[in-house]
Amino acid sequence: MLRYGTKYKEIIFGVLFGVGASLIDVAMHATMRNSDFLTELIHPTHVMAAYRFLFLAFGVVLGVLLWLKNRSERDFRKLSASFDALRKNIAGPAMLVHADLQAFLLLQGDRIPADALAIIRAAYENSTVVQRMLTDTQERW
Repeated sequence: MLRYGTKYKEIIFGVLFGVGASLIDVAMHATMRNSDFLTELIHPTHVMAAYRFLFLAFGVVLGVLLWLKNRSERDFRKLSASFDALRKNIAGPAMLVHADLQAFLLLQGDRIPADALAIIRAAYENSTVVQRMLTDTQERW
């Protein structure tokens, strides 16, 4: 139950807002008619019951709108956190692959066939692009 309370807190807030507004209306109506609060709460006229229902409906609509707005923000934060975790997990291995390819080209470049050397150079250039992308995203975030 607590999980739903934290997940849908804006909707619960809206319902409580509607209930609070209805209770304020009951108190005001009881004061204006010089009657008891419980009497006005339990036995309202049809018009006052509809009016209080509108307060409650307005509160629910307000809560749902807040929930939808905050849900997109929460989803964006979650996506951003996932992207950061992915970038952090990829950065280390990508740098090692880049360094290993560079070392391989420098140390073994003259001892391997030209076709294999072309493939290794292409892999090295692609790893350079990956390194640049990782540093660019790190600077932006």
